[in-house]
Amino acid sequence: MIAPGLGTVQLGLPYGNAKNKELMPEEDASAILDTALKLGIRFFDTAHGYGKSEDRIGRSQSAHKTPDLVVSSKIPVFTKEVWLSPKALQDVVFKSAKESLTRLNLKTFDLLQFHQCDLDFLQSPSTAGVMANLIDQGICSSVGVSVYNLEQAGAALEIPAVSALQIPINLLDRRFAQEKWLKKFGDRKVRLIARSIFLQGVLVDQAELPQVRKTPELKILKSLALSTAQRLEQSLSTLALRYIFGNLKDDLSIGLLGTDSVQSLQENIERLKGGPHGRLEPLSSEELKAFTEAENFSIKNGLYNPATWDQ
Repeated sequence: MIAPGLGTVQLGLPYGNAKNKELMPEEDASAILDTALKLGIRFFDTAHGYGKSEDRIGRSQSAHKTPDLVVSSKIPVFTKEVWLSPKALQDVVFKSAKESLTRLNLKTFDLLQFHQCDLDFLQSPSTAGVMANLIDQGICSSVGVSVYNLEQAGAALEIPAVSALQIPINLLDRRFAQEKWLKKFGDRKVRLIARSIFLQGVLVDQAELPQVRKTPELKILKSLALSTAQRLEQSLSTLALRYIFGNLKDDLSIGLLGTDSVQSLQENIERLKGGPHGRLEPLSSEELKAFTEAENFSIKNGLYNPATWDQ
């Protein structure tokens, strides 16, 4: 059953539509972390590469000591020369993991993920061995991989130590929601962590879009999504949340809510309680079909992966 988690990249570096702005002040980041805990969020997603995010979470943890909070970080990307050598890869991975534990004020990770997900890396014998050693030596209880496409997910599933995948999934990107893939994930008993559920503001009613090379196409995509939401007489943000927390509630473990303010976090948590039974109802087949034009435009223009928006 899905639960909300906090995505914390915005807490550590300028990101998305704020990429060209200054980093949010420490007090704002602290307020977001405090609010998340008060709202019952018990999963924080961070990474070695998220700027000051780990440090800020660590200072928050020092103040709160929330025993049931899971803080998951990610190992950064290394060059091929490093990960072709089992010893070299283990040295840099263990060093990175221990540095993250120190910054986060933790003794061990419940879940430690890998940002590197290219096929050569995932299929390297060095990778599988180091992931197993992380668990054997008590650095973490479980290992996951943050992937971008189905081919990477398939390769990650072949690694015995992998028990979690972080996947991009939203109303306009349903690749990972195909029935055959959800069955694979279920059979393998991997935890699925959903990211990019608002597609960096495309699926948020009032959010600015990031200034990137594909901004003109993103404006068209957002216009298509907004007009669809208006026809359905609902907010675009609510529809985006209904898909993740309604339609996929039994398939996903965590739905990450990225935020740049206390207010937006509070609003999204309130939306999650907005259904007639205190929860969001799944989108009907007709509501899902209404987004076909926007979904097709996104696929045609390669907009489903924000990493390619500036290419």
